[in-house]
Amino acid sequence: MKKILAKKSVSKMIKSIIVMVLSMTVILQVLMYYNFRFENMPPIIRVVLAIFIVLSIFSMIQIVILSFVPTIIMEYDDTGLYIHKINQKTTYVKFADITNVKATINIWAKPFLVYTAVVIDTDQKEYVVRHLDKMDDVKDIIHHLAFEVNEEIT
Repeated sequence: MKKILAKKSVSKMIKSIIVMVLSMTVILQVLMYYNFRFENMPPIIRVVLAIFIVLSIFSMIQIVILSFVPTIIMEYDDTGLYIHKINQKTTYVKFADITNVKATINIWAKPFLVYTAVVIDTDQKEYVVRHLDKMDDVKDIIHHLAFEVNEEIT
């Protein structure tokens, strides 16, 4: 019987929506202040406006990606993990095949110690799972199931 191991991060979706709304509000306010005329804007304001436009585009892309991620990303049973992907495909990884489990930190998130992915290494392939809620806990549970519980069985 499968048990849920990891769900989609709802907080990441909320943060992306907040960033998008705030950046679009700044864009609209700046454009309204200059009557929607770029020629009236000083160069520094154009640069700031471009930064907020890029930020809002990245936020929109993040929201679209997160909306297609399945609600349950990882499940497990007695013998292995089931990794559910965006394209409705499920990958099965046996606990006996796992050689290493780690949580990675993106260079931009490093000052805040925000984990961005769980990496599951096997002899054949490396599985990278993103958009998880509580990544560090998931990493610890996988490590426990793959190495400590698996050794007790054998």
